[in-house]
Amino acid sequence: SGDNLLFYISSPDKHLGAIAKIQKITASKLDLLWEEVKDKASVTHEEFLTYFEGKDSGYAIYFSKLEKFDNPIELNYIRELIPGFTAPQSFRYFSPHELKTILSVRC
Repeated sequence: SGDNLLFYISSPDKHLGAIAKIQKITASKLDLLWEEVKDKASVTHEEFLTYFEGKDSGYAIYFSKLEKFDNPIELNYIRELIPGFTAPQSFRYFSPHELKTILSVRC
């Protein structure tokens, strides 16, 4: 908790579009997890079960201070700021220097 999470929108936009703080992460059996998140997750029970198909338990990540960027940071510009940057397939850690660079240009 307390870490920043940047949201990269892959298709068709290819940009960083938002940032949030991770408030907490919980892990539970699926029936308990659904009871915990059903009013907050913005998915139906069917979508929830489809996402976790074949799993006995799952995680919920709670965000605070969600900020949608007024001007998303385009992939090509990210590559100018961070040479060699490749878009993540699921997640990617930024070094403290990379994060500072990205956050300095957001609007």
